[in-house]
Amino acid sequence: MRHADHSCAETQEKIQLMMDGELDRHSASDVMDIIDRCPFCRDFYGTQVQFKRMLHVGLQRRSCGEQLKTSIVSKIRGM
Repeated sequence: MRHADHSCAETQEKIQLMMDGELDRHSASDVMDIIDRCPFCRDFYGTQVQFKRMLHVGLQRRSCGEQLKTSIVSKIRGM
């Protein structure tokens, strides 16, 4: 969607860059100003925040177990 002061598609790209820490403070502030004014960009931002939280919770580091580690190492050494 295009508004007088911004393009939602461009803002959505900037939101993703901002969430990855790839925008400077000034640019991130500009994006947050748009999010405050535009319901479409605000919804997109909320969805991205929620998705990132779900990934963080779902991708916690877990051990595969000593038995599997031992099996893999022995197979590598046996090659």
